[in-house]
Amino acid sequence: MKLTGSVVFLPVRNLAETRRFYTQVLGLELAMVQPGGAELYDTGRGYWGFCQYGDGRPTLGGDKGVCLSLNCEDRAEVDARWQAALARGAQPVQPPARHSRFPVYSCFLADPDGYRVELQVIEMEE
Repeated sequence: MKLTGSVVFLPVRNLAETRRFYTQVLGLELAMVQPGGAELYDTGRGYWGFCQYGDGRPTLGGDKGVCLSLNCEDRAEVDARWQAALARGAQPVQPPARHSRFPVYSCFLADPDGYRVELQVIEMEE
């Protein structure tokens, strides 16, 4: 047997706001809408799923919450996607810079539920 993909589901407060952010601000493709209030977004190598459960469960955003990373081709793409997201109303968290601990150049945005979204390029030294 072979796995065919993966999905990570995260709770959100407002699915419409989440859809606007991930499609219009970040430019991800809405891959599937499931009955019951769940949506899946294609990240190119898997899917992020967001669900408005309606049972009062907390979101996992904020400073110590979930970080969702999208890998870019190079620094220029990180910078371009950062500028485009800001122009479309994204909330900035940290501008593009070389990370002090990890071998990445990245920036961080906040989605409507406070999830940190990272745009990064991994820069392993050879």
